[in-house]
Amino acid sequence: MTQPDLVLRGGTVLTPAAALAVDVAVRDGRIHALGPGLPRGGVEIDCTGRLVTPGMLNLHCHAAMVPLRGLGEDVPDRLSRVIWPLEQALVDAAFVRLGAAFGLGEQLLSGVTTTVDLYFFEDQVAEVADRLGIRLIAGHTIADQPMPDAATSDAALAAIPISVARWRGHPLIQPALAPHGPHTVADATLRAIADLSERYDLPVLTHLAETLGETTAIHRRAGVSPVRYLDQVGLLTPRLIAAHGIHLDAGDIDLIARRGAVIAHCVGANTKAAKGTAPLPGLLAAGCKVGLGTDGPMSGNTLDIQGQLAQVAKVHKLITRDRSLLPSRTLLDIATQAAADAIGRPDLGRIAPGAAADLVVWGLDHPSLQPNHDPYATLVYAASPRDVREVIVAGRRVVIDGRLASQDLDELRQPLLSLAQRCRDTAMGLA
Repeated sequence: MTQPDLVLRGGTVLTPAAALAVDVAVRDGRIHALGPGLPRGGVEIDCTGRLVTPGMLNLHCHAAMVPLRGLGEDVPDRLSRVIWPLEQALVDAAFVRLGAAFGLGEQLLSGVTTTVDLYFFEDQVAEVADRLGIRLIAGHTIADQPMPDAATSDAALAAIPISVARWRGHPLIQPALAPHGPHTVADATLRAIADLSERYDLPVLTHLAETLGETTAIHRRAGVSPVRYLDQVGLLTPRLIAAHGIHLDAGDIDLIARRGAVIAHCVGANTKAAKGTAPLPGLLAAGCKVGLGTDGPMSGNTLDIQGQLAQVAKVHKLITRDRSLLPSRTLLDIATQAAADAIGRPDLGRIAPGAAADLVVWGLDHPSLQPNHDPYATLVYAASPRDVREVIVAGRRVVIDGRLASQDLDELRQPLLSLAQRCRDTAMGLA
């Protein structure tokens, strides 16, 4: 056997099927072998007494919003009253670069190795992702109102081919289209987005069935539900990753399943905002593709998918009064392998020979993690980002001993605090 580039040795490897006491060998960015006593690697990572999992996928995020975290808390109609005015006043390329460094860094430090992001100046987010080493689906926001990076939806659409040409074929970055939502984008614009998505084979990222107001607006416009409306304009396809999916009827769920669209379940953000929650058991029973999302740092506040796992379980166990629902192994699968399959990346989210070497090593030293009778339950209900020791993406060590390998966030802390003060001052002016 040719010497591996690195070997994760002595850990407990968690797969959806079983917990395995095996070493993991990585070569050329992929998992080369699993088994006990593998040959020595160029780099050896001692995982004794630790858990090894696939990297998690965050299917809905606005990472660059970190400077706005904590503003407008508990305010009704916050999107129109707080978020949009702040973004119009403050967001530029420098804002996005700084926010993305913290938002993407936070995700890596919590075990997220792939993130689906939609915001403004998304090429800036992609540059930061490339530097930090996180996989990114980069969604360029499109709406029929002025945005920080485009005065019109036509201007936003015109920029898409340029971004596609820049990032097409990049090993970590995948450009995408991101219409804000069916209620904020005109019919003609949505149809143009559908055409671009098909022409360039681009993912489409959006918010869907998130609020009753959205549902009412679409019924007034088109006489159908938001899901059926997206189907009418050609966007309900396997390329669609739609966040939220709260207000769905049985027909919507059946249509989502038949079209192969993806729902990003953002339980933390949705319950905090008192919007409701996606009908996850019904979606899974219907065969819908589902992953998890954090939403942005103004919504769910934290950007770690591991932190969503327990929330998903507790919310749906409570709603259904079924304690057996969503076992810990199933939750890990939803956050990794199932999410990767949903977005058309069967090489991600799993620990198997030939899969991409996206791996997370979790320490078990904290008192809350002992004893470790059930490693899946330990990961879901007791672990936290504090316990992430190593993160590997495409065979590259991007978190080493709990710190980012390519960015010292302490160096950016003062610029962030200065920008945060500007954000706070601007928010005070909105009151």
